[in-house]
Amino acid sequence: MAAKRLRIGVLLGGRSAEHEVSLLSATNVMAALDPAKYDAVLIFVTREGQWQLSHFKDGALATPSDGTQLCLAPGGHGRMLAIPAKGAPHDLPAIEYGVPVPHACMARTARWLVRVGRS
Repeated sequence: MAAKRLRIGVLLGGRSAEHEVSLLSATNVMAALDPAKYDAVLIFVTREGQWQLSHFKDGALATPSDGTQLCLAPGGHGRMLAIPAKGAPHDLPAIEYGVPVPHACMARTARWLVRVGRS
């Protein structure tokens, strides 16, 4: 029987001048994760501060321009809400751990958001 994969949220991007550096760091994080052990949810923070669902395929991060926005429920024990561009909002499976990858001042905020969401 296969072991349950740990569901983690990888928060990347952000509003800082080091947005691109964060994307490179997140690419390295994703490349290092064993997909047999981890189910990673990529939370792409745009330069405007929107949280969007992204994915990692063939060694590259997708850079969403439109699409599904994400909301981490404060005190929701990792619960997230997906808000598609078209259609009704819906719950996503909760993340068990967060990996904040933003750089500069956003990194402190990202760590705090991960803690608040897990409370």
